[in-house]
Amino acid sequence: FFLRPRNGKWAKASVIHDRACQLASNKVLSYKTADTIFYYAMLEDEASKFTASFMYFWVRLNHLVDGKG
Repeated sequence: FFLRPRNGKWAKASVIHDRACQLASNKVLSYKTADTIFYYAMLEDEASKFTASFMYFWVRLNHLVDGKG
């Protein structure tokens, strides 16, 4: 997948998002919340606001297209 970090940068944010999506699939939280968590985790991993917003857009779009909202 072309948006996966290859050098480990933002790896923590990716792992956090994966776990949040597991929780969303179990209806513990929404996919929108999981994606928002990812955005803030990206910022914590020192991504620029542009990069965090760009990545957020794509994970949101993916969940919307998949009908997960």
